[in-house]
Amino acid sequence: MTKVLGVIGGVGPLSTAYFQELIVKMTNAKIDQEHLNMIIFNMPMIPDRTKYILDKSNDNPVPVLINIAKELEKLNVSNLAMPCITAHHFYDDIVKETNVEFINVIKETRKLLIDKNVHRVGIMATEGTIDSQLFQKEMGKAGIDVKVPSKRMQSHVTELIYDNVKSDIPADTKKFDLVIEDLIEQGAEVIIIGCTELSVINKEHKVEYKVLDTLELLAKRSIELNDLQVKEEYNTLF
Repeated sequence: MTKVLGVIGGVGPLSTAYFQELIVKMTNAKIDQEHLNMIIFNMPMIPDRTKYILDKSNDNPVPVLINIAKELEKLNVSNLAMPCITAHHFYDDIVKETNVEFINVIKETRKLLIDKNVHRVGIMATEGTIDSQLFQKEMGKAGIDVKVPSKRMQSHVTELIYDNVKSDIPADTKKFDLVIEDLIEQGAEVIIIGCTELSVINKEHKVEYKVLDTLELLAKRSIELNDLQVKEEYNTLF
């Protein structure tokens, strides 16, 4: 039976579009029929995850996320992917209400870091992801030390996400580089791009330091878990 990936998308729209592009680009296919079947629910109406996590909004994204997951389940998708890292804060809430395999990219990140024998990472992510300690808790299970940006550097990250990518304004890549330098100075061996809006920046603005882009990892695992092959050049992400 042909497998189908269900995508909880629109959070944000550019990230979802890039996620689809990555899957197509990374799949070892020579004809249309060898690519991954996807059903994408592009729902930008989902309330802001960071604002809710930080108690800056009472608009709860969970019911909408669960509803989309259930609609995808009705369409008989084989598994679910959500190209929004912050929304993984609600992963358990969604899993409780569905019976479809749900790819958890944060757990996949931990597995890859263990495989690569990485002991200290730096995280670039939303305030919601940092505050909820999604990466800190998961990496801590493997004894991986997680460094986060200073308050000033985190403000740069927030601006890059909200004022640039979500607003479709060219990113200030100097700020991107400053955050990476801050994390390197803290001893990070690898920089984790832990926000899919930042993945959009990383697409064009490559840095020399080791970077693990979680959106690339999510695309890779989506391909593999649906029984397709990843192109050889994408077998190693950093």
